[in-house]
Amino acid sequence: MSSGLNVIQRDSLLRKIARMQGEINLVRALLQGRPIDTVRIADLAVTNAKIADLAVDDAKIADLSADKITAGDLIVAVNVGESISGFVRLDGVNNRIIVHNGTTNKIVIGDV
Repeated sequence: MSSGLNVIQRDSLLRKIARMQGEINLVRALLQGRPIDTVRIADLAVTNAKIADLAVDDAKIADLSADKITAGDLIVAVNVGESISGFVRLDGVNNRIIVHNGTTNKIVIGDV
């Protein structure tokens, strides 16, 4: 009785080794800072990142600090300031700008 691998077992093992080598090469590229084509990330926490160019389909951001934000169309209403002490609402959906003092609208530019 032979103790070696049969052809099917050997081919299966070689495919697994090749797949693992590909994954090892991706990890090496990441660790060396080289770009890779695609990567799937299930859950990620980043403390500090320098990203030159990024495309995101849908982002939910709890807190954002930026020196500059360049945007196309802002579809939702955006409040600048706090609702208790007063804010300015940029309401692109209803085509208006509202200055609110925390109690009432003081200035409304556009349709009321």
